[in-house]
Amino acid sequence: MTMQATTLRPGLLVALSTRVSGNVTYTRRDIETGRVVANGAVVSKWETERTVTNAEEADAASKARGKCRTLISSVCAQSEFGLLCPEDDAGKLDRANRRGARSRGGRKPGTRGFWLRGRGPKEPSPQRPDR
Repeated sequence: MTMQATTLRPGLLVALSTRVSGNVTYTRRDIETGRVVANGAVVSKWETERTVTNAEEADAASKARGKCRTLISSVCAQSEFGLLCPEDDAGKLDRANRRGARSRGGRKPGTRGFWLRGRGPKEPSPQRPDR
């Protein structure tokens, strides 16, 4: 197996989580529970009903969530550890963050949006160079 080394420039590790809550309820009805099949596996079946109180608001919240995520991630590069933003692009990241916050505006009661964005410097380690 060949390992590939990559050089990282100083930058920001961006933690991005977006979530919309409220305005939707789910009702579960069990159809079949705990049936043991021939190979010993246990099988259950259920039906889920989704009720959206205000479909227009739920759609708007979902679009705002997607726009916020796109704005932030468009400035960053995806890595195994999360989003990385070069230090030189910190201003672009801040502008994208503000635009994302404005895209949420005017939510009606019933749907709450949570856009949690955190960032911190990704500093080179004095013990070993960035790779």
